Amino acid sequence: MRKVIFDVDGDADNLLTVSAALCDPSLDVLGITTVHGMDSAADAAEHIRALLDGMSVSRPVIEGAGAPLMRERMVPAGDDCGSTGVEAADWMAGRLLESAEPVTVCLLGAATNLILLYRNRPEAFARIERVLFMGGSFAFGTINASACHKVYCDAEAMQLLMHTGVPFYMMPIDETSDIPRGIEIQSLMQKLPGSLWQHMARLCPPPVRANRYLHTPYAVEVLREPDAFSFRKVKCEVELHGTLTYGMTVAYLNDFDGVIDWPDGHRGRRDVGDEERNVWYVQPFDRKTVLERILHRVETLEWKGGTCEHA
Repeated sequence: MRKVIFDVDGDADNLLTVSAALCDPSLDVLGITTVHGMDSAADAAEHIRALLDGMSVSRPVIEGAGAPLMRERMVPAGDDCGSTGVEAADWMAGRLLESAEPVTVCLLGAATNLILLYRNRPEAFARIERVLFMGGSFAFGTINASACHKVYCDAEAMQLLMHTGVPFYMMPIDETSDIPRGIEIQSLMQKLPGSLWQHMARLCPPPVRANRYLHTPYAVEVLREPDAFSFRKVKCEVELHGTLTYGMTVAYLNDFDGVIDWPDGHRGRRDVGDEERNVWYVQPFDRKTVLERILHRVETLEWKGGTCEHA
């Protein structure tokens, strides 16, 4: 089984992702840490705990950082700014150091907790097999015209994380919200077993259920069958200074960066070097087929004796 730690914000589709992962026999979910985002880290932890209670599943849930590391929080999300995230980073360090097998961190929120881990417990951070980040965007935003909110909430931390040297795999929202994009959370949640649906309906207000689309549950498919997806290593940066583009993930998909003067006197483009490539970016895939697999697994979930199984 692939060992996984989930680091999540309070987005509604993260509840679906965690529940699907917990029900997957090929994944060993060691625990869930929470981080600030559109909701507070405290609210996210409360929602995850309620989800686990509804599933009769026991996993550690650790409240993480309540605010960005280097600036004031730009997204209102409750009043839990007192949470430093150190406890979550220490918990992750313990699991990484004690595991005899590789551990993947599935990042479904801001990078704050992971940078705390990197700074405070570098020997544990070095044990991460890979980070799978479900977020970022190269074409449009979810909080402004250009930035995904999972980056925007702590853009400086995400920029640092991309340059730590950890194998960083990214599935941006460009690849999960295109056609067919109309898989609404409400329609998917209604296919869940009754007890879990009731929890989801309570935790996700009607406007959220009606207006959000499915993004992060694709992570379970990548974790289950990584060889079914292709990734290309590119140079990627986070915009930290733009008035209109703060938090945008900028990928050098054309493989060049600026211009240089060549020895023969002409000016030409400067190619991106292999040592500059820091992010594995998912290549286009058959979204419809993957969505059908997700829906099938959700539809066939059954609750037997307090455990989740597939029919």
